[in-house]
Amino acid sequence: MSQTGGVPQKSVIMYLGCRALKIFMPLDVWIAALIAALTIAMAYMGVHITIHPLDESPRRRLRYKCGFAVCAAGAIARVAWQGVRNYRGQDELHRLLVQIQSNTKEPPKIQVSVPPPPVITVPADSKPRTVSLFLDCQAIPLPIASPPGVAVTLLDPGFQGGVFMQWYPAATEGWPDWIGKTPLENRIYRCELTNFSDFEVFDVLLPVKVGIQKALWDRDNVSCVGQVSTRIYAGGISALNRNGGVSAFFIYNSGRDCASFTAPTEATISGPKGTTRVPLKLGGDEHMKLPMFLGPALR
Repeated sequence: MSQTGGVPQKSVIMYLGCRALKIFMPLDVWIAALIAALTIAMAYMGVHITIHPLDESPRRRLRYKCGFAVCAAGAIARVAWQGVRNYRGQDELHRLLVQIQSNTKEPPKIQVSVPPPPVITVPADSKPRTVSLFLDCQAIPLPIASPPGVAVTLLDPGFQGGVFMQWYPAATEGWPDWIGKTPLENRIYRCELTNFSDFEVFDVLLPVKVGIQKALWDRDNVSCVGQVSTRIYAGGISALNRNGGVSAFFIYNSGRDCASFTAPTEATISGPKGTTRVPLKLGGDEHMKLPMFLGPALR
């Protein structure tokens, strides 16, 4: 017999074989296989005694009886062993299910250490930025001058119920093309919004309050009496450059009734934290604090 490091080669092979069977075949499978083998052995002995009852000597019959008893006892022991293992497995599964249910109702508390946020030091001499917007409106005669292809923003409360529109004055020689060159009202207001802040402002929204009064004619004279309606129109300017950036818009009345508008005293602008309401500085003339009137363009 050959030797391998002082251990018989046959013993090494048997050891490795048993280890492999233990890894690839769980214990419960071995128990079930042994129970099946004992059952087959008892069945064989019972069939053998039944077929050859007289051919066996009393001593061999005693051996069969003892073998049958040993097989029966072994089968009973292994069934009991398997039952105990199943009970323990069910008990362990039940405890796991209870633990999972408990964690679902009351999740385990996890302590997470979060470092404190960094402290940002602001210099003591830093000051919040102040928005400085200036609005001035002046009445000018029609027609107005404008470069070709350049659109201006126009508010007309008498056109289609009142709209802010884009108007190309050069295309109609400076006259509102929806009225023609013979309107009764030959004035139009030009309003300029100037940004005197040291930074650019965006999405400026101006609320212009417009009132409509009834026009009463006495030959060639017209009187504006009674308030018909009041409405606030929101005019938008996308951006104003800093330190003197200017944006202009116009106000005209092409309706058959009188119109008046009041200069807004505040506007809204967009910033990092959303929209912000800021005050407007109005022109120095007294008319900027009073309603500015526009007569009817049509009779």
